Amino acid sequence: MLRSSLCLIVVLSFWNAAGAQDESEIVTALLKSCQDEEASVRFNALAVLASIAPQSNDVIDACLRGLQDENDTVRSAALRSLVRTNADTEVKVRALVGAINETGFKAAFVQGELARIGEPAVPQLVEAMKVKETRLSALSTLYHFGNKARAAIPAVLEALEDEDPKVRRQAVYCLGQIAGKSTPETSAPRSP
Repeated sequence: MLRSSLCLIVVLSFWNAAGAQDESEIVTALLKSCQDEEASVRFNALAVLASIAPQSNDVIDACLRGLQDENDTVRSAALRSLVRTNADTEVKVRALVGAINETGFKAAFVQGELARIGEPAVPQLVEAMKVKETRLSALSTLYHFGNKARAAIPAVLEALEDEDPKVRRQAVYCLGQIAGKSTPETSAPRSP
């Protein structure tokens, strides 16, 4: 891992020194590195590509392919890089919603990015609420939207009837945020 990281640092240093004339060569080399057999090489290549060529369709495609990688850290780098590219908002939202069941810092990242995107993400989150496995995570994400999630109110109201008490509880919190009436006691979703 250290060796691959050092190689990428050297490539980036070269890129900074060489200027834009060699950018396409560097991007081509990094795109090739996205297919390397070593996960750490794929991770590092994806992590830097969006910084070098965020407008490149090839970079966007590499990020989308990286989302299918068998390695979790590579998928994480692909997602983080994808949101830094010039990909269409719909493409970014679809990728983020696809990662909605992530845990820990990845969950915070996914929720934060979707909330930053705001209203354009609401329809796909409403769709995610229709799937039992993603319902709770979609509600948790919508909670962070506040009144930007007004279009989700019918789906959130429906979630109040869910068989899972965690889903019903999250729906209550979400409705409070959408209405802008959360109190300190209800602003942080938690179990009793």
